Amino acid sequence: MTRPLTPANQAPGRVSWTWQDGLLLLAILALILAIVKIADQFQGSYDTNLKISTDLSVLPGYTAQTLVRMLVAYGLSLGFTLIYAYAAYRSKVAALVLLPLLDILQSIPVLSFLPGVVLALIALFPGQRIGVEIAAILLIFTGMTWNMTFSFYQSLTSIPRELQEAAKIYRLNGWQRFWTLELPAGVIGLVWNSVMSVAGGGFF
Repeated sequence: MTRPLTPANQAPGRVSWTWQDGLLLLAILALILAIVKIADQFQGSYDTNLKISTDLSVLPGYTAQTLVRMLVAYGLSLGFTLIYAYAAYRSKVAALVLLPLLDILQSIPVLSFLPGVVLALIALFPGQRIGVEIAAILLIFTGMTWNMTFSFYQSLTSIPRELQEAAKIYRLNGWQRFWTLELPAGVIGLVWNSVMSVAGGGFF
């Protein structure tokens, strides 16, 4: 009599799927399709006579478009954070330039350069809605990224020396060092500041 496969005795390499896994996969696919469908609306022509409706029936559509903008802006912010903060952490010479520059940029109010960014992108994409959408995403990005970058850099510089020496002893290459030591060291602060950044971007 053969025993049924359980997580303790199932054959190596076999993946056990449950209905929860299938439901999660369907939800992810539905989310991707919804994002693609909403993003297609950003490529239409710009309607200068557009009026914001206060009808409750259009609220889900407005909310979905806002979420797409927020997701794109957060993706840009996260990528910028990982690259910029890591570059400043790995090079003392780069840190002397990158950190003061970041401090100066974050002190500039977003609304101060909003008109210039919007007008420039409208001129770059005349008559197209995509110019206004890119401007909105870039301005949300500028409101998100600063505290994420500073937080991740601070977490990297706070890694204990013992762990750094252990990484050298085990001869970790650059990617292994980042993935097993540096990213885990900064992920808690990064998650916390991501929540704060998304809240600030949503308010903006």
